[in-house]
Amino acid sequence: AILPLYVTVCLYFGGLFIVFDKIPKGWEWFSWTSFMRYSWGAFMVNNYAGTKLDQIPVFFDSNGNPKTVLEFYGMYDGPIMDSVGACLGLLTGLTILFAVCGVLCL
Repeated sequence: AILPLYVTVCLYFGGLFIVFDKIPKGWEWFSWTSFMRYSWGAFMVNNYAGTKLDQIPVFFDSNGNPKTVLEFYGMYDGPIMDSVGACLGLLTGLTILFAVCGVLCL
């Protein structure tokens, strides 16, 4: 019964509903433990890396400056979120960690 609640929280803090720049400072740590962050990040980078502003619908920041999809969602946060391999590697690591925790709880 707690799994749907956990997945919903991961959706919020994984960047799907709340962009990374808008996540409250006290909850930033949780977004780095969310499996949704890395799977969604790999999907976004795979689809939108290398696109230019005139190739896709443009988003605008608060000053009216155009941004690409990846810039809007904060996918340029360093070497992790702008790399498909890093996202998939961390997703694999989280999967193994959750599996080990599940086995230890048996």
